[in-house]
Amino acid sequence: MNRLVVGAGLMLGLGLGQGQLAAQEQYRGPSCDLDQGHFLVRAAKTYIQGATEEADPAKREELLMSAYRNLVDGIDTDQADNPAIWYFLGRYYYMMGDGTGADSAYTRVLQLAPDCADDIAYYRESMWVQTVNRGIDSLQSGSFEGAKAEFRSANALLLESNVALFYLGGIFANEAESDSALYYYKRVAEMGLADAEHLENYHTAVENVATLYQMLGEWDSTIVWFEMVRDLDPTNNEALFGMAEAYFNMGDQAKTLEIFDLVLADAASMNSLDLFNAGVRLFHVNEFDKAVQAFEAGLEKNAFHRDALFNLANTFMEISQDQSRPQAERDAALRQMDKIVHRLFAVDPKNRGTYRIFAAAHTLQALHDSTTVIMDEMESLTYEISVDISRPMSGGYMAAGRIINLKDTPTDVPSITLEFLDGTGQVVASDTIGGETLGPSESSRFNSTQAGDIVAWRYRVGP
Repeated sequence: MNRLVVGAGLMLGLGLGQGQLAAQEQYRGPSCDLDQGHFLVRAAKTYIQGATEEADPAKREELLMSAYRNLVDGIDTDQADNPAIWYFLGRYYYMMGDGTGADSAYTRVLQLAPDCADDIAYYRESMWVQTVNRGIDSLQSGSFEGAKAEFRSANALLLESNVALFYLGGIFANEAESDSALYYYKRVAEMGLADAEHLENYHTAVENVATLYQMLGEWDSTIVWFEMVRDLDPTNNEALFGMAEAYFNMGDQAKTLEIFDLVLADAASMNSLDLFNAGVRLFHVNEFDKAVQAFEAGLEKNAFHRDALFNLANTFMEISQDQSRPQAERDAALRQMDKIVHRLFAVDPKNRGTYRIFAAAHTLQALHDSTTVIMDEMESLTYEISVDISRPMSGGYMAAGRIINLKDTPTDVPSITLEFLDGTGQVVASDTIGGETLGPSESSRFNSTQAGDIVAWRYRVGP
């Protein structure tokens, strides 16, 4: 639950890196009124224009250095108050990819020639795109320090954009530097709607601040920021769960249950995974009846979800052992547990966890003979199938796990067919894992990604 959302900013940055940079391939003269009559200014301009149109990198660099020498000479003589000198110095830094230098030079231009604001904004934004893209390149190569430097430079170039701040927050979050991550994400949040082009970053930053406070156990701040998340997106149920966790840890059971009552009241419009998450949280605060409601509501939408079936069976088991309940209620819970375990067995039949809860259901019903049969079957397993990761993905679903030899001798494993199901239980796709022989205590891994409206998996063994 405590994973930060950073993907949107990365894709956004990569998108910005395409298109606008191509506009800089031809020389673009200043559109504002500048005094370009001094011979050093004219020479620098000529060198910069030549460098813009030069394809040979070595010759381009030579032309730029000539421009730089003329500009410095101009500043050192009598042109320090001529905005044209600083304008072309900014262009030099821009072409050298030096965001800090360009920012300093363009700031001086605006002080001396405010009418050049549109020109400067054009180059600042273009320089900003290049700097952000260099930051992305540094990130992709694993150089976090280099990325930080680039994004700080980018932020100085274009203060009205939240993109660089958002990236910096993500880098520090990934480095577990929570204070710095909070600082940058909060700066994005403070900008709010001001950067209308990148509102997704604003929304994500608010949620990431809330999540960081949740991870730090700072519950008052967790509630404040998740309330902001809900204000931005009333359908964000993770924010509800975050607030419920905060109230629970603050000892406010009434507010905790009030939030989960909202979830259960809106079960018809919620997706199954949110309902399953609510069930887990209710189980952990010992609200077993409400947990049953959440799991059952989710299973109505996603009847074969393995973990939900397993968790619901465990919830019924807790109810069945609650001595404060009437015996008839406890017996009814056991009967429901038995039904759910049979459904679980149809999904995940070669897993020892399934056998154990199956045996527990029979033990609690005093069905000792069948309990012995179940445990004997479990002990006779020569291999186990464990689906360790399963989740929806964009346009499909992924399931990954292991086949484990439980014996200290070689074991033959037959073929296994993974079936991927939609909400109605219909098979959308399937994948066959070929039979194999595993050495003593050896395991093999499998990973399958399938396209379609998939919400769950099951498997069968053999042809």
